[in-house]
Amino acid sequence: MFRYLTVLYHIIVLCLILIFQSQILLAIIRLLIYFILSHIQMESRILIIGSRKTGKTTLPDSVNAHLHENSDDYTVDFQTREDGNLRFICRETSDPKFVNYWNFDGFVVIFDLTNMSSYKDARRIRRELTSMVVKPIVLVANKNDLPTTVHGITADREFKVSLFFISAKKNRDVQKPFRSLARSIIRKPSLMFNAIAADEDVNAADEETDIATPDAADSILSTPTSPANTVNSILSTPTATANTPTNNARDLIGSSLSAGVPESTPKKLARRRRGTEN
Repeated sequence: MFRYLTVLYHIIVLCLILIFQSQILLAIIRLLIYFILSHIQMESRILIIGSRKTGKTTLPDSVNAHLHENSDDYTVDFQTREDGNLRFICRETSDPKFVNYWNFDGFVVIFDLTNMSSYKDARRIRRELTSMVVKPIVLVANKNDLPTTVHGITADREFKVSLFFISAKKNRDVQKPFRSLARSIIRKPSLMFNAIAADEDVNAADEETDIATPDAADSILSTPTSPANTVNSILSTPTATANTPTNNARDLIGSSLSAGVPESTPKKLARRRRGTEN
């Protein structure tokens, strides 16, 4: 019996050693994969297309793009959390007639929210792209910081594409179209990106605007005088409530004396007092 227990003990120890070694091996493999992916840089070519003066050049500039020397291409770099670095080589054009759509992996169709004709051009361009290629496309409504004159936007539902309202001049939500394209190109909806300085600046700007308009805060800060008056009124009321029972008691005692005590009783009491004084 002892021999069987010894053999079982050695088997359990061997299994634990193998499991421990396998866990170490898996951890090493994961580190190697992460190291390889972090040094792999995936490149995709993106075409930014739209009417004139819609912000085609301002959009890549707002995401810290770098203009290539002797070229019209912009480079936009993104860092993902698990899939390494991602680079977009962007080119912008307002005339799609001389562009070979097959050379690009994704498209950004941009229009101006203050120009209705640019929205009509974006719808036309989107329709042409759909008929020619089957590649990721996003719609971008630029100049969201200005009063809009374009109403009834239905292109996103009509063509079943993502629509993003941005302000390239104010650097507001400019990352979202490119991140959406990256998820569609890689075919990974759960693709996560590392935080960048542009997003932090936007968040800081939003916080400043929230702090700069403290309408509700002013109303709250102006109310402490009323609670003080309320406290004073509360502190002053117990005296009145305390005096009220005593007055009622005196009235009850007086009424009971006048009702139940005979008239001769006060005279007897007065005589007794005189006798004690004498």
